[in-house]
Amino acid sequence: MKMNCKFYISLGSSKVEISKSNCIDISDMITNLDDIKLSYVRSDYGGVVRKCGSTITLTGKARNMIVSYYTENKLKSTGAFAVYRINNNWEYDLLFECPIDFSTFKYDGYTAQIACLDNSVAAILNSNKGTKYEVLVDEVKEGKQLYFDGVRLLNTVRIVFTGNSVDDESYTIRENVDCSGFVYYIPPVSYAESDIQVDGYVKMNDQEEGLSGKIDTSSSWVTAGPNLNTTSYFLEAVKDVSIEIDLKSISINVVNSVSGELNDVMVSLYKIPVNGNPVSIVSSFVNASGLCNVNLLKGERLQLCLHRFMLINPVSFGRSTFYFYNLGELRWNETGEISYIDVVKPSSLLNNLIEKMGMASYVRGEVNFDNTELDKILLVAGESVRKFNSAKLYTSFSDFCKFLEVVAGMVYVIESDGENTNIDDGSDDVDYTKDYVYDDVQIDADEFVRPGKYYTDLTNEEIDALLPDDVTLVDVVFFEDYLFGGLGNNGVYYFFNYPGIEKYNEMNSSFDIVIIDKNILYDSVSKKYYITDSVNNRLNDYFISSLDFSRYNHLARFGGFIIGNILDSGEYDGDVNRENILFSKELSKFLYYQSGSYYSVFEDSESYQKDGRLNPSAVFVDISDLSSYDDGTSYISTSGNRLLMYNGPVPSLPERNDGEDIPVVIPTDRYVIKFVHRNSVFLNSVSKTLSVVSEPEYSVSSGRIYSSVKVGYAKQDYDLGNNGKDEFNSTIEYSTGLNLKEQTLDFLCPYRADSYGFQELSKKNVNQTSDSDSDNNTFIVYTSIADSCYKLDRSISVDGVYTETIFNARLFPHFLIEANERFLASYTSRLIYTSSDILDNIMINSNRVNKNVSLASQLFKEGDITVKTNDFILPEDWNGYVDFEWDGKLYKGYLKNLDINVCNDEVFEYELIEC
Repeated sequence: MKMNCKFYISLGSSKVEISKSNCIDISDMITNLDDIKLSYVRSDYGGVVRKCGSTITLTGKARNMIVSYYTENKLKSTGAFAVYRINNNWEYDLLFECPIDFSTFKYDGYTAQIACLDNSVAAILNSNKGTKYEVLVDEVKEGKQLYFDGVRLLNTVRIVFTGNSVDDESYTIRENVDCSGFVYYIPPVSYAESDIQVDGYVKMNDQEEGLSGKIDTSSSWVTAGPNLNTTSYFLEAVKDVSIEIDLKSISINVVNSVSGELNDVMVSLYKIPVNGNPVSIVSSFVNASGLCNVNLLKGERLQLCLHRFMLINPVSFGRSTFYFYNLGELRWNETGEISYIDVVKPSSLLNNLIEKMGMASYVRGEVNFDNTELDKILLVAGESVRKFNSAKLYTSFSDFCKFLEVVAGMVYVIESDGENTNIDDGSDDVDYTKDYVYDDVQIDADEFVRPGKYYTDLTNEEIDALLPDDVTLVDVVFFEDYLFGGLGNNGVYYFFNYPGIEKYNEMNSSFDIVIIDKNILYDSVSKKYYITDSVNNRLNDYFISSLDFSRYNHLARFGGFIIGNILDSGEYDGDVNRENILFSKELSKFLYYQSGSYYSVFEDSESYQKDGRLNPSAVFVDISDLSSYDDGTSYISTSGNRLLMYNGPVPSLPERNDGEDIPVVIPTDRYVIKFVHRNSVFLNSVSKTLSVVSEPEYSVSSGRIYSSVKVGYAKQDYDLGNNGKDEFNSTIEYSTGLNLKEQTLDFLCPYRADSYGFQELSKKNVNQTSDSDSDNNTFIVYTSIADSCYKLDRSISVDGVYTETIFNARLFPHFLIEANERFLASYTSRLIYTSSDILDNIMINSNRVNKNVSLASQLFKEGDITVKTNDFILPEDWNGYVDFEWDGKLYKGYLKNLDINVCNDEVFEYELIEC
């Protein structure tokens, strides 16, 4: 009689191949068959994943072989374990396969024990999901940047009169001021409180006391000159600015030494131009003063004067005492400087996280938004908002998943990525010497040289504008103060016209000649790639951040670079030490160094180069450069036998070591981690109908009973003075109407979408030496794409907010509920508004914040069902539901968990989520 399962182990290989001599059938040499299990689990109400992992105890021949193998190889030992299960045709199919973990190996005189390493994608994601990764933004950013025009912020300054203080009185005083012979009294003014959020627009000044408008009594008609005082002022415009001046609270008493209290006191505001005399803006009686708006140009100033009402003849205050109580407030709105900020697509971040978890060689990621509007979502690192050099984005895979779940209703599934296009491990016969089948990687890069000079170092004799017809261009030269020039054969540098200038410079909208941004260049002297960074006025190293593992099949390690001219001595036939393989930048080839000579042909050199061409399937690893990664710095070849840096850890590829293959443990298949809408993994279709062998058990799932739900984003506190109170991307709390259990569903996004937080952080980009709690935050922005950049999408109407420049309305919590309606409907049919950090009068897309939300079409119900079956055929697709009949009633549920003891065919026990 045939066994239901067969078990195999391979030693010295990362996979089991039954036909190989290193593979043995251990089916009758395992003492703990009942412990070998396989599970299918639906995690976090997402897709179903498979898990496997057990410890096997070996006896007999299997025990002796693994002990002997380990004794010889020690910690270099590798191996794999596989289970084959009989099918309906009485043939054996592979059920699962995984590496064995020699770090768990132990043995005695009778048995050997070793753990199976669950290296499935699901297991690796689960073990790394909480790890916080630092993602270099340069590795994942989009080619286009975000044009950030800012959120308009209110700036306020309270201005006050500054007379002499009087004990126990609320006023200040200027006693017995002799204004005789003058119309205008310019009082002393200063500022008491300021809330300036956007610096650089105004400069406050202490207005000095003065007199102006001299009265002329030399003729029968008394006249007075104009206000000519240009030195006393309380504010100066540093940039063009519009200011609202609020004098509604001004309060003054003026008492003349002869006539007593005056009731005809007026206040006037003057604008002092950059050149010229003061110009009156507004005048009114003190007790009738109100609001006025004034537009100031850069350099213009504001002055406040007091005077008496003049009907016909000019009137002076004479000798008077001034009692100053209140003055007023200045207000202006500004967004600050426009900036361009690096942005990241969710799919790019996902693939970087996959790489950091060590799966890039066989796993890729996809984010497939079912709603095309959500394609406009981009991510921004807090350090990018601050304009940090080498900005990093900080996130975990868990936070990334929660972001897509809350904002877009998405969960991940793990699927096979087409045919088996895996990279062979070193235990097989990889032919490194066959003709190179791939074309060279093409990099569109224009050549230049970078000698480290500055334009300011040049003399007038070395500089000119236009290259003459009788002068030949020698090189295009980059100067470190960020400009290019053409070097003629006469030693002169030309900056406005030389052959090929259009490859390096362009004319902007202001008709200035500027360097083309994001332009890839190749230094023909240092043999290095660069990319222009016009935002920071510098050249950055150019590199690639991902590898196409359908073409790269091995590592070729080398010991560094050779600078300068050397002689190729041909062939070397001795043993090879990888540390002595060097790359000559001058010859563009690898050479082996031995006893003062260099050789381009050496043992296994064809895995590096052949017939004058670098191997296009090799990843070259400089083991002398450990500046970024402990295993070395990686490069690939490009057209022209150039090396281009790969800015990532050394990939898990097989390598050659003195001509011998070294096995590398990598999975044999390729997978895709695909984010899809949750509705697609809870389909209203039958995946499997079971025949039941015993009565099912039903229980209410207490873990799915919630009395309240929090939706949105964590509340943020701002240091923005009077600004930020109208932020709407915060937390909204709802009641489900269920009182069986006090439990809250936390449906808050770990990333931020608040406009004011983004603006607050952008204000700090001028000071990169200070720390902010927000630097490590990740922001979401909802954008539209323009020709050369991304722009903030403000198309959704927002009412009840201070400024129309606020953004991210499409990420408001109501839209998050809409994206997750069926999932949330599984817990309640109605979300009843209870509280929020958001102002009640705000309306997004004509909907009030405090509205209740009705939910429909639940994905699943509140019960769990456990059922046993003797049907051992598993469904091909777990996205649909499992159903069965019992006692005349139809039961339906989505898979929650299924544990399979591979050697026990008595029953399968399904745990289902009622639907």
